[in-house]
Amino acid sequence: MALGATARRLAIVAGVAAAMVSMGLPMGGTLAADATQAACVDGYRVVKPISAITPQAVVATWPSSALMAGGAKLGFGARVAAIARKNADGVKRLATFPAGADSGFMGIDGSKQHGYWAVGYARTSSSVAPLIARRKPGQSAWTRVSAPRPPAAGGSLSDVDIGAGGKPWAAGYRIGAPGVRRPWVIAREGGRWVDKSPALKWGTTGMLASVSSSAQGGTWIAGWTSRFGRSKPYLAKRVSGGWKQATLPPLGEAVVTEVKVPSRSSGWAVGYRYEQGVRRPLELRWNGVAWREKAVPLAGSGAAFLTGLAVNAGKVTVTGA
Repeated sequence: MALGATARRLAIVAGVAAAMVSMGLPMGGTLAADATQAACVDGYRVVKPISAITPQAVVATWPSSALMAGGAKLGFGARVAAIARKNADGVKRLATFPAGADSGFMGIDGSKQHGYWAVGYARTSSSVAPLIARRKPGQSAWTRVSAPRPPAAGGSLSDVDIGAGGKPWAAGYRIGAPGVRRPWVIAREGGRWVDKSPALKWGTTGMLASVSSSAQGGTWIAGWTSRFGRSKPYLAKRVSGGWKQATLPPLGEAVVTEVKVPSRSSGWAVGYRYEQGVRRPLELRWNGVAWREKAVPLAGSGAAFLTGLAVNAGKVTVTGA
């Protein structure tokens, strides 16, 4: 795969279906079976299916290698959270983290300078809990890091991004009573995780799929909210110790699955919207003032959705299915 030398996270098409199921993304269909034959796609060629791991996210470590986060099969549909390396020799599993009846990593990010972080979930028969692992700078071993206890009945982390100064931000959802999901954001400060979750209006539920943090672009979160059974896209920026929800163009029922804002005047967000019950790809662009919808060229006329993007040296790569 053509991966840049700078660390950057890419969504993996092979893990799209499993990721959507684990995150609770509105799907309106059954795609999970497709994830059993994992393949990494870079837009030019297909890398042969991977048996060591079903990847959910990847971060480039060098031009010729990358770290993958996801899950390894346990049988009977269960997985164990796993980290693997992809290089010229193939894919090698580096670490697994058994937790609960089923576990998996949903996001990974980092660099040689700041180390690497992976986040995800551990599921039992009655609840779900966050799962976090770390590889410190200059070390090769991955270790599990104590995850904060969600201020509710449970929670899961969907994404992690390393911001200015190596500060990790992670986003996902927490479960309140009675089983209501709400956005959950945590940041690493002073060696501990601090809750930075946004507040929603009464009666509104929601989940976060992505977080973007950079020195120039600031910290953004993305996902969706739901009220009376209708999903609305959600984008918000960290401002003065709180969150300011972005004003978006009229999109109807829609979901944002990934956001990247590398500078004050440029950013991208992708996801999907519903048109007469059919999923259509969604792309939004930030110009420093407002988010605007951009048309997405498609091969064919069937349903489609976008789940991930990467921005490197002004070039944007978008993944989906």
